[in-house]
Amino acid sequence: MQDMTQGKPGKLIFWFTIPLLIGNIFQQLYMFADTLVVGRTLGATALAAIGGSASSLIFIGFGSCSGLTSGMSALTAQCLGAKELDKVRQSVATSLVITVVTGLLMTVFGFLFIRRMLMLLNTPAASFAAAEEYLQILFGFALLGVLLVWIFAVLRALGDSVTPLYFLIVSNVLNIGLNITFIRCCNAGVAGVAWATVVSQFIALTACVIYSLVKYPLLRLKKADWRFSTCFYAEHLKLGIPMAFMLTVTGAGIAVLQMVMNRFGKDAIAGASTVVPLNNLTFLPIFSIGAALTTYVAQNYGARSLHRIREGVALATKYTLLLTIISGIAAYIFAPWLVGLFIDGEANNEVIDYGVRNLRVNAPLYPLLALLCLFRGVMQGFGLPRSPFFSGIAEMFARIAGAFLLTALWGYEGACLSNPLAWGSGAVFVVAAYIMTLRRFRRDGIPPLSERVRSEKIK
Repeated sequence: MQDMTQGKPGKLIFWFTIPLLIGNIFQQLYMFADTLVVGRTLGATALAAIGGSASSLIFIGFGSCSGLTSGMSALTAQCLGAKELDKVRQSVATSLVITVVTGLLMTVFGFLFIRRMLMLLNTPAASFAAAEEYLQILFGFALLGVLLVWIFAVLRALGDSVTPLYFLIVSNVLNIGLNITFIRCCNAGVAGVAWATVVSQFIALTACVIYSLVKYPLLRLKKADWRFSTCFYAEHLKLGIPMAFMLTVTGAGIAVLQMVMNRFGKDAIAGASTVVPLNNLTFLPIFSIGAALTTYVAQNYGARSLHRIREGVALATKYTLLLTIISGIAAYIFAPWLVGLFIDGEANNEVIDYGVRNLRVNAPLYPLLALLCLFRGVMQGFGLPRSPFFSGIAEMFARIAGAFLLTALWGYEGACLSNPLAWGSGAVFVVAAYIMTLRRFRRDGIPPLSERVRSEKIK
């Protein structure tokens, strides 16, 4: 358990970020390997079943749950920073109840609406049955995946970003191994891919819970920790629901942009696809630092340490902007070579041209994404979800408006510019909110946690 209210802010944020970054990189490698196994063994139809409409529904469903647990864990971190350990335990119990209910609702949704959602997304007939079977299994056992995300969020709120990394690696390695076993040895097809995910999640969740209970006595909940408080539940939902909704609307905006991008043909789509892994090399550190800031700010908010918050945010912002400026310049200069890593240049000059144009529009504007992610994480750490919520709305509308209006003005480059437009629009909300919140806290001070959160028993 890491107390982030003591020690040098820059050092704390850096060492907390490293495991998050490694985990995100490993997750990308896992996704690559998983896609490779399915594509090489089951073929294009199976790959389309799990990577097309199914992936969109998984992102919306499980991505929303990730936002929910992440938002709720900010309150857990605030209670830890305030050294109110009874409220830490009650926060863990409260978020667990909400998470279990959410997982069960996802299962009900899966059985009732998956088929209708696949039809709404115009899923090709050739892959429809496989996609439906795949999703029915995943949503049928959604509680496992949701609980795994929850325990990771709780551990990070306690200042431990290393344990989630270990069990993320365990889950992903198991998943890849079980994929190969179920597909090649058991001939389970797409259902085998889903069952591999379910089994690996169950093993990782069970092991992580046992390890966490042994390592952190604070997580050994007592009867009193389960007491019901309307205020406490409301506060958790107030932080969790906006973050969940933010990820949902972000996914909707990306889907609309992809629909517009598809109009330029297969070469443009292929060119844009080569940019995704290149962008991720820059995006993953940004996302990781933003997540680290959430825990750092939340704990210091609970401790009412405004000067540490200001110092930590300033350092993280300075070095992240420097990172994105350097990486953006490098990506712009070496764009033809970077895109050419994924494409045979002699046979696909058009594809490379589209990829280079896309990368050179996005790369110089990476700092906008940095501001969005960092200050969204800061406001989440403050327990003020309104600005991240509205930044998500602004991001979605800017991406959709850009997809249509900028494309009409500048064609393909206009479509590529829609993402930076969305980043900048979202960043305006959270940066302005941070400045105003900082001024208010300088004037009035950070309010004690007890003024916001009351955990008394409601009779």
